[in-house]
Amino acid sequence: TRGEAAQILFNIFKFYAGESNKNINFAYGDFKYNFVDTSEFGNFAEAIKQLASNGIINGYENNKFEPNKNITFLSFIFIYK
Repeated sequence: TRGEAAQILFNIFKFYAGESNKNINFAYGDFKYNFVDTSEFGNFAEAIKQLASNGIINGYENNKFEPNKNITFLSFIFIYK
C-alpha cells in the first residue's frame, strides 16, 4: 500500500542516516501537505508526515494521501519526488 511504501522509505532514510553518522533532520518542518485523510494514516502516520514535511513524498491533488490504496511501480515513482 502507499502507507507501507512510505514506511519503507522512512526506514531506509533512518538506516542510512545512522550508518553514515549524518544527521538527517526528520523534525517536522512546515507540513505543507494538509492531507484531509490523516485519520487513515494509522501506524504509518509518523513516516508519512515526516517524509511529506521534508519534501520527500507527496499526495494527490485532492489533498489526500490515501495510505491504504494499493501501490504500483508507476504510482511509487509519483509518490517519491
